[in-house]
Amino acid sequence: MAEIGFKLRTTATTDKISERKAKEIIKKIERERKEAQEKAKMMIDRHCGKTRYDFFRRLEKLVQNYRNEITEVVESAENDVLKALEICVASKNDTVIKISIHESLLYDKIKRLKEIRKSLETIVI
Repeated sequence: MAEIGFKLRTTATTDKISERKAKEIIKKIERERKEAQEKAKMMIDRHCGKTRYDFFRRLEKLVQNYRNEITEVVESAENDVLKALEICVASKNDTVIKISIHESLLYDKIKRLKEIRKSLETIVI
């Protein structure tokens, strides 16, 4: 009967040792899981940061390209308007010159017609 008591004690002791060892293993597994989760969070945060930075850089580049295109379009429109104004001013100057030439010719013709009229009046009287 002494053997049975010894076996019970031995099993109880080994159960205690096994229980303690199992708790240590579980704690170690939980610690490793927490470390892995923290590492995963850091990696996700790092990748999100890279993605955010890449997105920001692309957005900056897009805005800069858009700004350059708008500047080119505005400058082109401004140049077109200036050219149109120059053409209008030149056309106006040409028109003024042509009008003054025609006006001068008309005055000359009117003067000549008046002279003819006077000479005709002198002939008829």
